Amino acid sequence: MKFNGKVRLRTVMAGSAALMAVATALNSQEAKAQSLQPAVDVCTGISLEPSAVTDIIDQANDPLITSLTSLTDNVIDINAYLGGIPLVGNILGTGDVLDISDVDIEIDDILASIAAGDNIGLTVLDTDGNLIAPSDNCNLTADGYTLGTAQGITIGGNRISGLGDDGATGMANDLDSIAIGNRALTEVGADASVAIGTDATAQVANSVALGTGSVADRAGMAGYSAPGLAGTYNSVGSVSVGSAGNLRQITNVAPGTQDSDAATVGQVVGAVAELADDAVLYDDDAKTSVTLAGAGGTIIGNVADGELSGTSMEAVNGSQLNTTNLNVAQNAADIAAIDGRVTTNESDIVTLDGRVTTNETSIANMDGRVTQNESDISDLQALSVQYSDASQSNIVLGGAGGTTISNVADGEVSATSSEAVNGAQLFAVQSQVDQNTNDIAAVDMRVSTNETNITNLDARVTTNETDISNLDDRVTINEGDIANLDTRVTINEGDIADLDTRVTVNEGDIVDLGTRVTTNEADISNIDARVTVNEGDIVDLGTRVTNNSVSITNIQAQVDNVPIGYVSDSDPAMASATPTQTTALIGANPSAPVTLNNVAAASLSAGSTDAVNGAQLYATNQQVAVNTTNIAINRTDIDTNTANIATNRTDIDTNTNAISNIQNNYSGSVVVAVQYSDPDNPNVSNGGTVTNDVALIGADSSSPVALHNVATGVLPNDAVNVQQMQDGLSMAIDYTDMRFAQLNYDLEELSEHANAGTAAAMATAGLPQVIESDGRMMAGAIGHYRGETSFALGFSTSSNDGRAVAKVSGTVNTRGYAGISAGAGFAF
Repeated sequence: MKFNGKVRLRTVMAGSAALMAVATALNSQEAKAQSLQPAVDVCTGISLEPSAVTDIIDQANDPLITSLTSLTDNVIDINAYLGGIPLVGNILGTGDVLDISDVDIEIDDILASIAAGDNIGLTVLDTDGNLIAPSDNCNLTADGYTLGTAQGITIGGNRISGLGDDGATGMANDLDSIAIGNRALTEVGADASVAIGTDATAQVANSVALGTGSVADRAGMAGYSAPGLAGTYNSVGSVSVGSAGNLRQITNVAPGTQDSDAATVGQVVGAVAELADDAVLYDDDAKTSVTLAGAGGTIIGNVADGELSGTSMEAVNGSQLNTTNLNVAQNAADIAAIDGRVTTNESDIVTLDGRVTTNETSIANMDGRVTQNESDISDLQALSVQYSDASQSNIVLGGAGGTTISNVADGEVSATSSEAVNGAQLFAVQSQVDQNTNDIAAVDMRVSTNETNITNLDARVTTNETDISNLDDRVTINEGDIANLDTRVTINEGDIADLDTRVTVNEGDIVDLGTRVTTNEADISNIDARVTVNEGDIVDLGTRVTNNSVSITNIQAQVDNVPIGYVSDSDPAMASATPTQTTALIGANPSAPVTLNNVAAASLSAGSTDAVNGAQLYATNQQVAVNTTNIAINRTDIDTNTANIATNRTDIDTNTNAISNIQNNYSGSVVVAVQYSDPDNPNVSNGGTVTNDVALIGADSSSPVALHNVATGVLPNDAVNVQQMQDGLSMAIDYTDMRFAQLNYDLEELSEHANAGTAAAMATAGLPQVIESDGRMMAGAIGHYRGETSFALGFSTSSNDGRAVAKVSGTVNTRGYAGISAGAGFAF
């Protein structure tokens, strides 16, 4: 028996055990570089002294040798036992069956020979298969480490030192992301992101979080708008150096040179300083004034209409002031026209004074008939709106304290416009109002003079009437004839010719008044001199109005616009970075007007270039309204004077024609707004013929005329006003709604009954019937349709041969109605 194989096996086993022991010893050490000739180096491998190997193998071989010795002894005993067996002895001979010598391994010598020589080592190769020496650079890759000492991460000097805090693991969730620092994190889906620093987090793709606690959470954007820049822009990600509530400064930044470079505080301060040179600024911190720097003034464009009221502080634009200028110009023209008419009136008064004196007796003869006509006209005037005269150029309303005309649409405001304007259209310039007030006062004095003259004439007429009354006894004989004449004239003016002879006698008396007329003419010549003086004053007034127009034009140029920013001289909607001769209010929509608020009250003077506010213009408008009212009153007075003069002149020229005109007016021919008309052609005057048809006639006979202040009708034939009509319509609508509601209720009731009837029909149809010959069947059924239910009960019977069937049924539904039906059938 040979034990060489066993010995080799033992040696191999011992070597394996030794290697395992070495591995166990190595695994118990920390994976870090050891000082003073380490046994294990992650780059240069394993290095062991011979004594370390022999000590380890010796410890492993002792139990193996003991076991092997015991095994050998057992084999020897078995060999001796086998030799003592006769059969075995006969075959193999007596004695030991096997020749087994003593085992002498000499393990100590073997270990000594094995451990002799150099140290036992396990070297490390690089990725190219080259042996790594202790002095070579070494990069280590491993699945994990256990840190002996926690240190901060340092990268530099051709090495990485420190791996942070054990357990505070950083995480880069995507292959192309980087996370450096305790708990640094690039979240799932944050491709190509970087998080550097403790607790730094990159949450979106292509983002960078720099510094402890920084969060990069703004994703790339496409087609977004940037404040202060035109067009749209795209970004791939964001860089964050902090988080919400935890901000950092970026310092030592070089000034940017490209559009996409970061700008420094120094650059921004410089840009603001440069912008301040071109911006429109308040004069001081009080913000009470703004001074524009344009040479010769600066134009402000795109100013929205400012509010015009007593409290407005909004800037007004040139269009608003132009409207005011047109109104002022119209007032000036009206004043000039009034001045001319006053002059004419004064001349007419002079002429009238003589003619009145001449014809006082003739007027007295017609006084009775005129008085009657005046009474009739007075009654007519109290009930209708009338033109002031046959020219239809003026209407005087008769309400106590004046009459308000409401809902007047904006009239055209131009030099040729004849449309009525409303209160919102009356505007003016304050500097012109004062001058106009003085001019109006001068005109008012002249009107007062005219009124005094008219009053004097009226007194003289009254005196004449008194004198005529004193002559009543002298003409008693003629009164009866005149009364008869008046009646006959009214019926048939042709009868007046019969009185011609008697009138001729009276004409002689009229001739005697010629001398008195001559005397009065001398007095009138004195008045003429005063008129000449008035005409000179009017010329002066015209010159002042012209000067006012020039002043208004200057003011318009000064206050046309309000400053807010410089704009292009050629395009007011385009902002300019440099001072220009033009500024504009530019809002969110560059093409839309912008309201300028909080405008301080401007200085109102010939040289002022301050912007005026709505309150100032409103005050001006109020004064213009007062002036306009005064002008209207003066115009009305002058129109009245003119009408009176014209009427007196007409009466003096021909009393008969005057009376005829008054009669025509009373008949409603051309002057009265409410006229008799023909039903077939109501818009054309019928010459005063009394009919059962009337029409409202305006300046344009083809257009309808609004009738205001209509009282509530009480009788069947009274006119109703809009309120009555609306009340009537409301009652009709309410009644109609009530009837429709009742109808809806009835229809709903009908629908419910119909649904119940349908349910009854369905229940009846659901009753089965007997199908056997000579059979009987009692059946029940239920029907339901759209919320209604019916129950049916039926009885059927068949004949002996099954060819005849009779059936009777009854129903009752949830609406409380019952029904019954019966039927029979025969088969053949």
